[in-house]
Amino acid sequence: MLGFEELEEIGRKLKVFHFGRLQELVTLFEVLKREKISLEKLKDFIDTTLSRHQFQETEYRAMIEFRERKWNKNSRRCPTCMTPMRLSPIKEPKGKANVYGYTCLWYCPSEKCNFEEYSKEKFEELYQKIMGGR
Repeated sequence: MLGFEELEEIGRKLKVFHFGRLQELVTLFEVLKREKISLEKLKDFIDTTLSRHQFQETEYRAMIEFRERKWNKNSRRCPTCMTPMRLSPIKEPKGKANVYGYTCLWYCPSEKCNFEEYSKEKFEELYQKIMGGR
């Protein structure tokens, strides 16, 4: 059993950790011991998982940037400021809330411009045409 002074010293050194985290640590050590997983293997697992995650994040960002460049290259230009326009689908079917039956909205993303143009063309077809699919 720990003495009062030793208990206080350990508490002071570990106070940066939430008590629940310390309990999770004890549980982790029990699982590692039961499953015969060394601390070195756990560190390798964490390093490998982090590296894989960073690689996936890098690949994802590259894909997003590629798509954005492709969109900006092939999209319509705003007639007011020449910025590549964005396209947004309109989900509301023709009726009271969509009197003219528009299916999508072209809009300028520039904060200095407020150009908008509604369209009855199918959003999916416009998107595919711009992004070069099908």
